[in-house]
Amino acid sequence: MATTPRSTVRRSRAAGTTAPAASVEAPPRPVARARKRVAAAPVDVQVGSPERKTARPKLVRDSFRMPKAEHALLDQLKQRSAAAGRKARKSELLRAGVLALAAMNDRALHAALEALPAIPPRRPAKA
Repeated sequence: MATTPRSTVRRSRAAGTTAPAASVEAPPRPVARARKRVAAAPVDVQVGSPERKTARPKLVRDSFRMPKAEHALLDQLKQRSAAAGRKARKSELLRAGVLALAAMNDRALHAALEALPAIPPRRPAKA
């Protein structure tokens, strides 16, 4: 039994002539090796367990105006915290200030707000 090369058969089929099925033998398929399946150790993860990744809180970007003197105080606080052994960013100082204000009683909070100089609440006019 004469067999034709596969490439010849493909070309002849593309040309419209078909070779008899008996003349084309399929190459033997490789035998798949049996894979060893290793059972994974059971993992006990509960829905509310602390081992699961917790989602980060959504961050909000905000802008505000501040007098130069108070902005300079932020720089001084950054230097003080670095000298104490912990560098702090401006955002960390502001967040710590918000927490400190939240911990105050109403009378102390009112006194702290009254000590601030007034700033106009609108944006400055474009020059």
